[in-house]
Amino acid sequence: MLSQRLKELEGEGVVERQHVEPGPPVRVEYRLTRKGQALGRVVRGLGRWVDEWVSPPVQARQRR
Repeated sequence: MLSQRLKELEGEGVVERQHVEPGPPVRVEYRLTRKGQALGRVVRGLGRWVDEWVSPPVQARQRR
């Protein structure tokens, strides 16, 4: 499933293959493109929104 998502992100120009090591097992390294790096600002903003507006699940509150 992860490899499928990475292929989708590669297709959208969010990540690009950096290096492929033949296997077994085959290892593929990816890096963010400029487009992917720009998406980081959105993700960080969403994280700030979650911190302010979303309460942790009851189980997490009980562990604190």
